[in-house]
Amino acid sequence: VRHHPRRASLNHHPTSHVHRKPGLAGPRAALLSSAQNPDPPPASHLLACLDSPRHRPASPPPTLVAMDQGSVGVADLPAAAVEQILLLLPPHDRAAASATCRTWRSIEISSRLLYGDVTLDGHSLGPADGDGTARSLGSWLAARLEAIQHFKLWTPYPLDSLAGGVVDLLASANKLASLQYVSSDQGLPAALGSLAKLTSLRALQILVPGDGGASLALRARDISKLKPLRNLRAMRLSVAEIRGGLPTPLLKAWSRLESLHITSRFRMAGESLRHLTSLRRLELDGVTLSPPDASVAQGLKQLTHLALTPAREDAARWQELELWPALQRLPSLASLHATVDLLSLMGEDGTLGGDAVEGGVPEGILACGHLESLVLPMVLSQLPELRPGQLPALTSLALPSSLAERWPASWCLHLPALRRLDLSGAASLGRALPREFSALRRLEFLELRACGLEAVPAPVAALPALRRLDLGINRLAGLAPGPYLAGLEWLCLRQNPRLRALPAELAAAPHLAHLDLGECEALELGGADVRDVLARMPALRRLVLARAEDAADGPALGAALAELRRAAPGVAVDLRRAEGAFQTLC
Repeated sequence: VRHHPRRASLNHHPTSHVHRKPGLAGPRAALLSSAQNPDPPPASHLLACLDSPRHRPASPPPTLVAMDQGSVGVADLPAAAVEQILLLLPPHDRAAASATCRTWRSIEISSRLLYGDVTLDGHSLGPADGDGTARSLGSWLAARLEAIQHFKLWTPYPLDSLAGGVVDLLASANKLASLQYVSSDQGLPAALGSLAKLTSLRALQILVPGDGGASLALRARDISKLKPLRNLRAMRLSVAEIRGGLPTPLLKAWSRLESLHITSRFRMAGESLRHLTSLRRLELDGVTLSPPDASVAQGLKQLTHLALTPAREDAARWQELELWPALQRLPSLASLHATVDLLSLMGEDGTLGGDAVEGGVPEGILACGHLESLVLPMVLSQLPELRPGQLPALTSLALPSSLAERWPASWCLHLPALRRLDLSGAASLGRALPREFSALRRLEFLELRACGLEAVPAPVAALPALRRLDLGINRLAGLAPGPYLAGLEWLCLRQNPRLRALPAELAAAPHLAHLDLGECEALELGGADVRDVLARMPALRRLVLARAEDAADGPALGAALAELRRAAPGVAVDLRRAEGAFQTLC
């Protein structure tokens, strides 16, 4: 069943929008009140659309056959079928469809498939829309409270004045599972009292954009209003400053919290974390955290992930933070993500001074023997020699855009469990890998994007276990033979301007399923490439040949693609230029 081809224009309805989950019919549906809508088409018109020759399936399902014969009415369709029909319709036609009978109306307003995830966005509204929007939102939300599970409230003017009423309305049903509240309004502290009524919440995000609320600060007593939210499992708070920090009674009430993410300026005592006994993920950006003592660490025995960006005043001495030696006290910590705010380290001329990148990896991090995943900031002048027994469990290491100039051989010989390595943008490291690099024989994922490479480094070509390799944004003219090809499943060669021909070495990659040659503007694919290379890659399922919009395709490309279609019909070829530069390894 298809919807009627006429689509309602959202431009005529200056209202908020409802976002549905990706993959549903269209990204958003307008919130329309009956006063704003024109009279819906009659039910006979809708049924005529559903049963017209243009929209009728070639072999109608038994239900539609019965409807055509008059033995089954539109109200007799299963609820799941009605939901799928409504899912296909644009907002205006959906309103008309649900007006055909009470059953359809009941299914429409209670459908979590349609309205389980709702976003109210006030960016397109003006002052004149305020009163009408308030009435429309109230009636629309009231009818669907039972269906809404996840709510996003983005409140530029005039929706900021409605936020409290919207939250009160949601609290009347108290069935909401998650709420994202984005606001730069100075009335946010008062709105926290309304948020406290949503005791069903398991996830809460309060985000203040930097441009609109850079000076907005919350006080400890404001945050304390959220103490009734005892069912929270995930909390994210982004605000310029929290004066007085997080009160201890609040943290006690949040004892079930499993994930806490705070972006703000304030000092947090490590001792206050003792009450978060269920905490598994802790992310602090701009927060000055005193190190937890041994007793507090026992309270955090379930913490597995820690992400830390020091406050601006601590950025220049990030290696000296007292927190690093305390990491060994966290028995379950497996993932550490350490970053530094570069803006706080730059001089007036916009460059990093030499003193800003002095030093290496703190000893407290290297001594954390149970770490499995480690991300280090770019502001490293060197990697220290790694001693046996340091980071023995490490399986994933990322040094994106690192300024370190040398990759010590000890980092190849003493990381026996390493499987993932990201050196993207770390040009000095990527171009000067020692021959001992080939000792990383369990390495499966390697990113060498934007490293200025003109050839595949010999130690990389010797790696026998590689499954995914990113060599994009380099200056490669071809590939090197070697054991690394034998197990490759995913290879990115995007944006290598010197690559003019399909590397013949690819025929030695029998398991390669994804090959990205996008934006290699000098590459010319011909019939010989298909016969000699692509046709000899039995696992190939996706070939990316996306070009720049103004690039002219070579004359042989069409013939080559036709031959590829005959030789390997299971290969999907992507000729579209993707938004953004890359697909990620994860």
